[in-house]
Amino acid sequence: MKSSYCTFSLTILGIFTLAGLLASQTPGDELIATAKLLGGRALPGGTVKVPLVVNANSELQAIALSLDFDEEVLEYTGWEKVYQRPDGEAWFTGIIHADNANQTPGNGGVDEGSIAGGIIFNEKPDSPEVRATLPPRNVDNTIINLKFKVRPDAPTGDTVISFLDGAHPPQVGGLAKNKVVLEDKVLLDRFDVIPVTIGGRIQIVGDLSLFVRGDSDQNGTLELSDIVFTLAFLYLGGESSPCPDAADANDDGFIDIADPVATINSLFLGAGLLPRPNATPEADPTPDLLECFQ
Repeated sequence: MKSSYCTFSLTILGIFTLAGLLASQTPGDELIATAKLLGGRALPGGTVKVPLVVNANSELQAIALSLDFDEEVLEYTGWEKVYQRPDGEAWFTGIIHADNANQTPGNGGVDEGSIAGGIIFNEKPDSPEVRATLPPRNVDNTIINLKFKVRPDAPTGDTVISFLDGAHPPQVGGLAKNKVVLEDKVLLDRFDVIPVTIGGRIQIVGDLSLFVRGDSDQNGTLELSDIVFTLAFLYLGGESSPCPDAADANDDGFIDIADPVATINSLFLGAGLLPRPNATPEADPTPDLLECFQ
C-alpha cells in the first residue's frame, strides 16, 4: 500500500512539475505552441461542437488554420467565439471558410471537406496595455468552437478532424497553412511558429448515454490524457467533460480528486478495472445525477 501511495504521489508530482516547467519559461526562450481539437460524441443527424485549444509559451497574436474532415460523415455549419479579451473589446478579425462539397467519393484530404481560416486578436499589440489583451501564455486557451452536423446516414464509429495544410480559401491566393503568431516580449517582435497539432476524434454513436468509465475527455480511450483532463478541470479552469458520468471514474456520483486517483490506480498501479461500464461503451448500470450530454 505504501509503495502504491508513493508511486501515485510521484505521478501527481510529475504532472505538476511538468506544468511548472512550462510556466517557468521566460520570454526570449524558444517559442513553442500546441494546437488541438477536442473530440466529442454525436448521433447520426445530430450536431457536435469541437473546441480549438491553443497553448503557447508566449502571448498569442494570431492563428492560421487548415483542417480536413470527412465530408461523407460531417458537414461544417459555423463557428463561435469562446475566448474573450480581458478588456472586453472585440477581436480584430476572425474568418473561417469551409468546403462541404462531397462530389468525389472518399475522404481524399483537403480537396473537399476542409476548413481554412484565420484569427487576429489585436492588430498592433505595441504596448503592455494592449499586449495584455492577448490570450495568456502557458495556458490551454479555448479559442473557438467549430460546429458540425453529422450526416443522417453516417455510420457509427470514429471520424477525425485533422490539421492538414493545403486547404483552399475562396478568393485568396495560395494554400492555407497551420501556424500561430507569437509575441516575444524580450525581442519585442512577432514570430510565426508551426505548432504541434492534435486532431479531434468524433465518436458517432447510436446512443449518447453509452460511455466508458474514466474517459473524461471522450476520445474513446481510457488513458493518461483523461487524468490530465480531469485535473485541469478541477484545478486549472479547464473544460468540463462532455460526459460527466464518464469523468466520475470511481462511480460515487461526484467529480473530485478521487476520480483521477482511481484512474491512476487502474491504469498504473494494478487496481483492476474501474466500475462498469469499463471495457466497451454501455449505459450506466448505477444511475445518478451525472449524465452525458452533447
